[in-house]
Amino acid sequence: MVPSELSQLSDRSDNSSSALSDRAAKNSKALPLVLVIVVPFVLQMVTVVGLTAWLAFRNGQKATSALAGQARMEVSNRIQQHLSTYLEEPFHITQANINSVMLGELDIDNKPALERHFTLQLKRQQSVSQIYIGLANGHIALAGSLEDGSIVAKTTGKFPQRHIYALDERGNRTKFLKVLPDYDTRTRPWFKKAIATKKPTWSEIYTFAQGEIGITAAQPFYDRQDNLQGVMAVDLLLGQISDFLRKIEVSANSQTFIIERSGSIVATSTSEKPYLFEKDTQGNSWARRIKATESKNKLTRSTAEFLVNYFGLLQNIDRAYQLDFKIGEKVQYVQILPYRDERNLDWLAVVVMPEDDFMAEINANTRNTFILCLAALGVTIVLGILTSRWIAKPISRLSSASEELATLFEATNPQEEALNRNVRATSISELESLARSFNQMAGKLRESFTALKANNLELEMRVVARTAELSSTEAELRGLFAAMRELIVVFDAEGRYLRIPRTNADLLNQDASELVGKTLHEVFPQQQADLFLRYIQAVLSTEQNFNVEYSLKFADREKWFSASISPIDRESVIWVIRDISDRKQVEDALQKAKEAAEVASRAKSEFLANMSHELRTPLNAILGFTQLMNDDPSLNAAQKETLSIISNSGEHLLSLVNDVLEMSKIEAGRVVLNESNFDLYRMLDSLKNMLRLKAEAKGLHLQFERADDVPQYVCTDEMKLRQILINLIGNAIKFTQEGSITLRLSSPASYQDRDSEHAIIQFEVEDTGVGIAGEDLFNVFKPFVQSASGRQASEGTGLGLPISRKFIRLMGGNIAVSSGLAKGTTFTFAIKVRKVSPPAAIAQASTDATDGTRSSTTPTHLPLRILLAEDNPVNQKVALRMLHKLNYVADIACNGKEVLAALDRCDYDAILMDIQMPEMDGFETTRCIHAQIEKGKRPIIIAMTANAMKEDRDRCLAAGMQDYIAKPIRLEDLQMVLDRWSRK
Repeated sequence: MVPSELSQLSDRSDNSSSALSDRAAKNSKALPLVLVIVVPFVLQMVTVVGLTAWLAFRNGQKATSALAGQARMEVSNRIQQHLSTYLEEPFHITQANINSVMLGELDIDNKPALERHFTLQLKRQQSVSQIYIGLANGHIALAGSLEDGSIVAKTTGKFPQRHIYALDERGNRTKFLKVLPDYDTRTRPWFKKAIATKKPTWSEIYTFAQGEIGITAAQPFYDRQDNLQGVMAVDLLLGQISDFLRKIEVSANSQTFIIERSGSIVATSTSEKPYLFEKDTQGNSWARRIKATESKNKLTRSTAEFLVNYFGLLQNIDRAYQLDFKIGEKVQYVQILPYRDERNLDWLAVVVMPEDDFMAEINANTRNTFILCLAALGVTIVLGILTSRWIAKPISRLSSASEELATLFEATNPQEEALNRNVRATSISELESLARSFNQMAGKLRESFTALKANNLELEMRVVARTAELSSTEAELRGLFAAMRELIVVFDAEGRYLRIPRTNADLLNQDASELVGKTLHEVFPQQQADLFLRYIQAVLSTEQNFNVEYSLKFADREKWFSASISPIDRESVIWVIRDISDRKQVEDALQKAKEAAEVASRAKSEFLANMSHELRTPLNAILGFTQLMNDDPSLNAAQKETLSIISNSGEHLLSLVNDVLEMSKIEAGRVVLNESNFDLYRMLDSLKNMLRLKAEAKGLHLQFERADDVPQYVCTDEMKLRQILINLIGNAIKFTQEGSITLRLSSPASYQDRDSEHAIIQFEVEDTGVGIAGEDLFNVFKPFVQSASGRQASEGTGLGLPISRKFIRLMGGNIAVSSGLAKGTTFTFAIKVRKVSPPAAIAQASTDATDGTRSSTTPTHLPLRILLAEDNPVNQKVALRMLHKLNYVADIACNGKEVLAALDRCDYDAILMDIQMPEMDGFETTRCIHAQIEKGKRPIIIAMTANAMKEDRDRCLAAGMQDYIAKPIRLEDLQMVLDRWSRK
């Protein structure tokens, strides 16, 4: 080697030594491998687990608040339902006793008989302590229970004395006990209050002699001349309400109590009595009721004080409230619900629940989560340290060997044996490759020292980059797989398990290591395995993703899974599985709930249809005979008035039945719009003529005002519009004592300018009646709810306005109301109609109605031979007399078999067919007639039935009947149908 080359080699050696020194200095400032591996794991673990714990705690708080609200509402509803039932029973007793007196079954002057009657009632009612009657002359007859269960009678003997007798179980007197002086029922608070209100009423709450609190239900009754006979009364114990409250289980420390508006306790779920015994100045003990703010129970007292502070006065609580407050640092949930009835009862039901009853488990879960976080953090640190040491140890050996090799080359004459030194391989494939490269590099150093330094530097750079890449990739994959809730499986085309990455192993039915290499037929039953294999082959053949849901049987239950199958290459697919058992359970529960609701709806519809039929059958007799008797000249004025009352009452009952049926159809969503062309002016004229007599009977002025821009011929549902106006005007007449009722119609010009084919017609019904209180305005359109004035009228069901609003909305409009007590009421609604040209028939009918030139001559017709198919004897008489009045004669058949027999004997022109008949009903009879008699010779079949819903009419016509009459039968309807078929 020449001197110049030796000099260059020496320079390069010096540069190499300098580079190694610089690298060593940099390495001394770099982070340890332990920190590089452990810190990211720890940060990820702390972040994910901490965020999960925080979200779980927050969701638990929200769920607790919602659960507490639902629990409070459920308890309040149960209390309200119980009070409604419990407090209604005394008035059932008083009304039953008054009915017995009015019917002559009870003699108010026969005190022993009254005592026996009251005793039998006491034995059936455990909550009642005394039942009695106070007469208008001050006398009383009473039967009551004592603490030991015995029954005594307290009956006026020689006025004003009361005689006390012991009674046996049947109410017979067994022993005279004593005399109580100076008792006059007319001076008692319950008697005075009943007389003052002239209706069923409650007394104030008071304490009995033994300390129990109770209340008296009193109801006055009068003779036919409206003279006071007396007051029926029942003493009701309120202690059983507390027993009911104690049975309601909501949470461990929750309480419920009922108070009056004064704050006095009526009942409580605690063991505390709602009264205290105190002594007066003479040493006599008496029971004093306590207020909730005086309660010895801290939760009851604190809740009552909070309500007083929050509302100022308990009288300000006008609706249900859900509130919360704190006792110390503890949150309490409160629900307060007013309870009122029509007999002047005004209580407040309070439910209070400590938040701790709901949060205890959540707090425990939070602590457990924190402990698990600490444990997971410790395990992560230990695993990170062990992993880093396992990776760092072979790298350290390689680094040491490199440093030794570099040191050898710094020597002036490096030994060849040292250059042949090999580094031992490791169990890590990348490091094994690095070791081999290192050994090859050491061998080549003998050929070129410069190439040795370059290769050594390049090798170190590759090691650092590869190590960093492996660490990052491994961390990402572990985090990804750990977060997955799905199971991933790789199959080949034959259904063999190729790989199962470490994802959600809970979805496997055996260990993953045992499954790899097996086929689907070795794991699943034949049919299931064949199905899965078809899925795989379909994905491979179409090269499309495939989604499927399936179930598998495990040891004790069935699980549902959702799978997404995607092709990887031509010979393998990836199968991603998710457990959807919870979702399937929810879907099954929803389906069962839907089916139960449909069954309940069908049962309700069947019940209403049956009730309608049962009510219409007697109504047919009532209204039918009243129609027939109206023209009887032998009736005097009083009899005609009585007959009119019967007819009006029957019509009113029929309208109530129709309203209930209509509301049931609305709730079932079966109401549809039946549009037709008609003359609006003519309909309004007929409506005014119909309602004018009713208004004039009360001395009211009924007027219709129609703007000129209201179209005369329109297309909409005439019958529903007519019913809406009858409901609104009828209510106005009912609640107006003097003044007028006005119907106004107008059509906004702005809308007509935009659309020449359609129009908006606004209706306004205004009266000068009693009006509606402000608090009742929000309830007037609720079904079965009446305002205070409606309840005072004691008439109607509260369905007219809800039905009207539903019809108006169906016709594309809405309704509004404005009113005030003694200020009258105005209902305003608008509907969208289509303007039509006047057809000739409508125009002619309108002209005839306006000019009064309609022909009164009954159209001529051929006499009909009629067969009446009716099994009810009363309905037979009604129909026969109506037919006789219309100059028709009919034969009678009591069932379908008799109808067929009659047709064999004689040819009839028409059959009035009842539907519900024994042995063979109307539908089956109609089918037999169609099958046995050819079309041209068949009689006309007219359904005449108490099944009066629209679907019943459609069913009759679909069964082959030509016409339909609903019971109760109206004479004019029967005449119109018979006349129509007589012409044909």
